[in-house]
Amino acid sequence: MRNLRTKKRYSLSGLLVLAGVLLVFAEGSVDSLQRLLPRTQGKERIGLLNELCYQLRFKDVEQAIAYGRESLVLAVGIGDSALTANSLNDLSMAWLNYGDYEKVLDLNRKALAIRVALGDSLGVASSQSKISNAWFELGRLDKAVSTNMRALSIYEAAALEPYMARIYNNLGSAYEKNGDYEEALRFRQEALTLAEKHQDPYTLITAQLNVAHITQKMEDYDQAAGIFQAMIPLAEELGEKEYLSSIYQGLGVNERMQGNTKAGIRYYEKALGIYEQMGSQTGISLILVNLGNCYADLGQYDQAEPYLKKGIAISSEIRSFTQLGHAYNGMYEMEKARGNYDLALIYHEKVLQYRDSVYTEGGNALLADMRVKYQTEKRERQLAQSEAALANEQVKVKQRNLMLLIALLGLVLVSTGIFLVIYRNRINREKIRQQAQLNLQHDRLRISRDLHDHIGAELTLISSSLDTKAYKTADPEEKNALEKISRYAKNAMAQLRETIWAIKKDETSLEQFTVKLMEFCQQRADHEQLSITVNPSGEGTLGPAQTINLFRICQEAVNNAVKYAEGSDIRLDLTADANLLTLTVVDHGPGFSDKGSGRGYGLQHMKQRTAELNGNFKLDSKPGQGTTVQIVIPLNG
Repeated sequence: MRNLRTKKRYSLSGLLVLAGVLLVFAEGSVDSLQRLLPRTQGKERIGLLNELCYQLRFKDVEQAIAYGRESLVLAVGIGDSALTANSLNDLSMAWLNYGDYEKVLDLNRKALAIRVALGDSLGVASSQSKISNAWFELGRLDKAVSTNMRALSIYEAAALEPYMARIYNNLGSAYEKNGDYEEALRFRQEALTLAEKHQDPYTLITAQLNVAHITQKMEDYDQAAGIFQAMIPLAEELGEKEYLSSIYQGLGVNERMQGNTKAGIRYYEKALGIYEQMGSQTGISLILVNLGNCYADLGQYDQAEPYLKKGIAISSEIRSFTQLGHAYNGMYEMEKARGNYDLALIYHEKVLQYRDSVYTEGGNALLADMRVKYQTEKRERQLAQSEAALANEQVKVKQRNLMLLIALLGLVLVSTGIFLVIYRNRINREKIRQQAQLNLQHDRLRISRDLHDHIGAELTLISSSLDTKAYKTADPEEKNALEKISRYAKNAMAQLRETIWAIKKDETSLEQFTVKLMEFCQQRADHEQLSITVNPSGEGTLGPAQTINLFRICQEAVNNAVKYAEGSDIRLDLTADANLLTLTVVDHGPGFSDKGSGRGYGLQHMKQRTAELNGNFKLDSKPGQGTTVQIVIPLNG
């Protein structure tokens, strides 16, 4: 989460003594500031040390911390509360880049207490924003969001749009962490709009890089690469190493995700070199884990293991639980690929241990709740402003006609009361509806994630272990038995993935359903060496229960046709029309009569699933005339 530089607040005397410092700072030269340092003292020296701490936080974080510590000692020594708060603020930014998030919390809590006592509202917002950054890195999304919202309220009240853009970036990071990329992208676009409006290059490059990271996670790698490459000249012009390292890291991810692992390694090594120059432990641990994963992708496990283990050591030291989860996941995947399944299970348990429950279980619900509260408070402030303006107008009317004022005032009060009652009822109903929807989606995502992470991982390990055992055994009978059990496990995993796919979303379009159905039919057609065609028409959406039941019906119908149609072609027609979906499965096999067909069990299952969807089931088959199954269900039912 990238922070914008917060403007400092000094007393009048402080501004006068810092005038010389600011003139040198305007030249943009760290060397000039360092040459001036031996000739300064008192408040002027404190201000100069703070500027050096800020300027060097990306270039030489350890030197930045040293300057910040000296500044803090001097500020406390002269008893200037405002300068002490500024020193705490700048020193915390250096520690943030170093990766000591507990230190960031401690420094900003002290700064916050001072600024509250001074009545420095903008300083309060700045401290809350930095506290939220530390909570975010420590995995406490609830605290990160709440402090960001408090800071945003202050910046909005002061109409400070550049600072609002910073908070939008932070909130976008929270939604991105929870996998809600569309909402994250919306916040990032708002930040980008404000940055372009105010021509702020730091906020602009931050928002652009954040947009690139989201498009990358949405698998639009060409767009992401274009944004990263376009930002390199701006990052070099600004001289900010953090941006340049973030760009190379993003390009490394882009190449690896597209299978260009060696190109990804080259970008990661560039990023690592910059982070090592900066002394950023957070950046170093992140890149080490990425390099370890790259070498594991190439099958170079002996080279991958030191990178991953060093990444784990640094992440443990700086208490970055999110990065620990990534590092242990890399070890889990590597040991699984090596065939060390016992060790892989140990690392898989550590992955689950360090997974951030705030992000994965309650994050999106919390974000939505916070956003509803924020929007409600914002509307109420706007309503209060409107009422104040109306009251002023009524005072003017009163001067002209007191009786008319009384009548109008009574009418306004009654209307306002009714409006407020209606408005609040509507807001409450909407909050209840949104909360119910969020709870449902949260439960659905949790169930699908648990199925995938726990049962899916176990099934994969079981299947891999059985295959290894079957490969090593010399007993043909035992080999056949093990291979048979392995097929059952793989089939169970396939059905599990289909179930997760069906329940993961609120609705599935007919187009998405058709793509999934075509994949299944193509697999069956290739295996049986016959032709299976799927013909969709119309548009519509299916709920989770409709999706999985209809998919199972199609599977049963295709499997029956393959089994009994004696190699004839099979056709599936999906037609959406007037809120109804019609599925027709036709084969030109020998057909059958109702008695003694041998298909009763599968047909019974199709009928039961159709009934659960409030649909109609029809079967038409005669000996020598093929078989037609037709199912009609309501859409959005």
